[in-house]
Amino acid sequence: MDYKIFRNTVIAISALVLCGGVFLMLYLAGFIGNKDEAAGEQSVEQSGSQAVGKETELSDENTEYQETAEPDDDPLKEFEKSSESGSELQSGPGSGDEEVSENSSNGFNLLLSSVDHDIKMMILDATGELVRGMGFMAEVVGPDETFSCEDFDKDGVLYTADIVSGYYTVQLKDPSGKNIGIPMGVNVRGEISYTPLESITLEIYSEDEIDVEAEDTGIFDEAVIEEGSTESVTVDKTKPGSIGVDVSKYNKDIDWKAVKASGIDYAIIRIGYRGSSSGVLVVDPYFKKNIEGARAAGLKTGVYFFTQAINAVEAVEEASAVIQMVQASELELPVFIDVETSGGRADSLDIATRTEVINAFCRTLTNSGYGAGVYANKRWFESRIDMSALGNWNIWLARYKADEPGMACDAWQYTSKGSVDGIVGNVDLDVNYSLDLNKK
Repeated sequence: MDYKIFRNTVIAISALVLCGGVFLMLYLAGFIGNKDEAAGEQSVEQSGSQAVGKETELSDENTEYQETAEPDDDPLKEFEKSSESGSELQSGPGSGDEEVSENSSNGFNLLLSSVDHDIKMMILDATGELVRGMGFMAEVVGPDETFSCEDFDKDGVLYTADIVSGYYTVQLKDPSGKNIGIPMGVNVRGEISYTPLESITLEIYSEDEIDVEAEDTGIFDEAVIEEGSTESVTVDKTKPGSIGVDVSKYNKDIDWKAVKASGIDYAIIRIGYRGSSSGVLVVDPYFKKNIEGARAAGLKTGVYFFTQAINAVEAVEEASAVIQMVQASELELPVFIDVETSGGRADSLDIATRTEVINAFCRTLTNSGYGAGVYANKRWFESRIDMSALGNWNIWLARYKADEPGMACDAWQYTSKGSVDGIVGNVDLDVNYSLDLNKK
């Protein structure tokens, strides 16, 4: 055999063997790698399966925890949980005369406010509603005295008055006397600032929540009638000034377009009243319908609130309720405090206190951008209100069977037996001489 041919043959065979070895090595390496990868995937899959199992188990635990953590139907139990866990009631800034204390752990609030030498304590649930039916107590510690309060009527509100100004702490307690949370602080004011209380919305009731017969007890006062005269019943356009009506729930449903067409220029609408017996604040059930209807018909509007406030603090509350129920921009006429006989809690007020009530009500409103005034009959203005101490408020006088008001006033209610298209039955008629939103 030729040597060259032999050498080339050997080289070729060696090359083939070398290539085969390399190929074999690559193949084996790939096989092992795939095996390890498969094993790794299997390991990960198993680990993942275990992780999912743990996650599911943890999820079950969370579900169980969430179920036990949901608010109890009994608000008192929620307070007990808070107290047992040591959660704190944290104080925060309030509005106007108010200081707010909040339980950050479960959403319950203790609202503390002071208007004038007093403290009001309001207990709220997680939805912001007063906690009623519990009968809470509180221990109050002040600069020079310690005393207890109790929510006897179980309405979620505790109140103490005639205390010295300064810093006080309030420890809320459940009906058994057990502490709830930690003490909260409030600065008791030494004088009224005449700023509205936003929390008053919590204390405004609808008539289906109260005893209406006991609370809405306006009594017709014969003092408005001048003996020997004839009471006008028509829209008398010969009187100077514009003619209006004043209405409440007692006038029922009103066709305001017909009222406007009959020559009426404005309406003064009852917005609410304070209960003659319990002193609760109540919205007139027809107020919203009346003010919306009157404005839609193109009438100017004002409102009045039937007071039963027995001091200036309650007058600030009444004004605050008005402010929460109607905006100043909705009114072209003032807000009036209606002061008259009711057979209720405010009838026996002395002259000085009644005058103080009127001034507090009106000042709170004017401080918030509303016009303000007082409604009463001539006898009350002359003998039950100190006109020399009364602020420069709008005067709305009630006097029937008379040819003229008989005293200086901005508006005169000259009859309670008016007849106006769109209103069924009798309605009060008024003459507006000079009602002014800017009187202060």
